[in-house]
Amino acid sequence: EAFEGTGCKVLAEYDEGAWRAGVKAAGVLNYCDEVMVHPYGGNRDRAVSAQGNRAKVLDAHRDSGKMVAVTEVGWPTATHAASTADSFQWTEGEQAANIRSWCRWVRENPTVVSLSVLFCCYDYDSSMWYGIRSQTDRVKPGQAALAEFAGSP
Repeated sequence: EAFEGTGCKVLAEYDEGAWRAGVKAAGVLNYCDEVMVHPYGGNRDRAVSAQGNRAKVLDAHRDSGKMVAVTEVGWPTATHAASTADSFQWTEGEQAANIRSWCRWVRENPTVVSLSVLFCCYDYDSSMWYGIRSQTDRVKPGQAALAEFAGSP
C-alpha cells in the first residue's frame, strides 16, 4: 500500500486510449495501489448497457495487473429525456434490476473489483436522474436493490 498501515490507497485513473497509454508510459502504475474506471454501459446496445461495461473493468484489471476501483457506475431514469452521453434512460424498475445485476457481478469478482460506487444518491438536472432518490427525496426501487447488498460480503 502506498500509505502503509493507514488504509489509504493511491488510485490512478485508467481509462482507455491515449490516457491509459500515457499512464503506462509515465510509469504511474509503479506508484499506485489500484486503478479506477467509470464503466457506464453506453448508449449503443441496450442489453449491453444494462450490464454496465464489465469488459472495461476486466480489461483494466488484466492490462494493469491491479485491482479495479469502480468510482462511478449508474443508470439514469429520466425516461422523458434522450439518452445521456454514457447511458440509455431506464425505468425505475429497470434501474433497480441493473443495480442488482451489477452488485451480483461485483461480488462474484472479488479478485478484480475492490469497490464499486453507485452514481448517485439524488437525481439532478433535467436528464441526469441517476439517483436512487428523486429530487423531492422520493425513494426509488434502486435504493432497495442496493440495500440488498449492503453489509454482505
